[in-house]
Amino acid sequence: MGRHMRVARTFLLLALAPLATASPDVLAAQTVPSAYRYVETSQSIGLGAGYVFTGRGSIDMGPDAGPFFAGRYNLRISGPFVAEAEVAFFPTTRVVWDTVPAPDTTRVEVGEANVRLMSAMASLRFNVTGPRTWHGILPYIVLGAGLAVDAAGTSADEEDLPADVVFDFGTSFAGQLGAGVELFLSPGLSLRLDGRNVLWKIDTPPAFFSGERGRLIPPDEWTQSFYVSAGLSIHF
Repeated sequence: MGRHMRVARTFLLLALAPLATASPDVLAAQTVPSAYRYVETSQSIGLGAGYVFTGRGSIDMGPDAGPFFAGRYNLRISGPFVAEAEVAFFPTTRVVWDTVPAPDTTRVEVGEANVRLMSAMASLRFNVTGPRTWHGILPYIVLGAGLAVDAAGTSADEEDLPADVVFDFGTSFAGQLGAGVELFLSPGLSLRLDGRNVLWKIDTPPAFFSGERGRLIPPDEWTQSFYVSAGLSIHF
């Protein structure tokens, strides 16, 4: 029995000898690298900019298309779910309309007004690959809601118009649905690209939908706007 044990031990040592003398580079070559990398951080903060393609409503009362700027904060909740807070600033313009007594139209363009739209959104983000990247890429989808408000006030072109003609964006509930990707340049820095569909409601001034001429104009309506954006995020 002792002789058989010695033979087995000698055979095992001979089998393991190549591994013991192999260089680290050879051993590394035997390892199959994974395309997935776990995201160690749980929070991020970032800045970005983009362009909004706006829906202005059935009689073009809403804001014109234009660039916007945003800041975001993300906090991982559990697994693939991330809470996101976004504050955005959208400086643009809109058309100023007045009513006319002509039988074939209800409005005439009389000027232009500034829009200083500010929004605050709270969203739930779902990371498609979970809390890890695939070849440094993390795709996601996002759903959220919040408020949008125009801080510009009344323009000079509206000062002489009747009160029931002046458009006021006011404060509106807003919702968004979108998708995007984060490209991790390093464990603590990522480039973000995304696109989102945003909904908000605009109210038509009473002068435009009252009477026979305005019977087809809605008193209020939800408009869709689409934006694309890019930004950098710091993870910690």
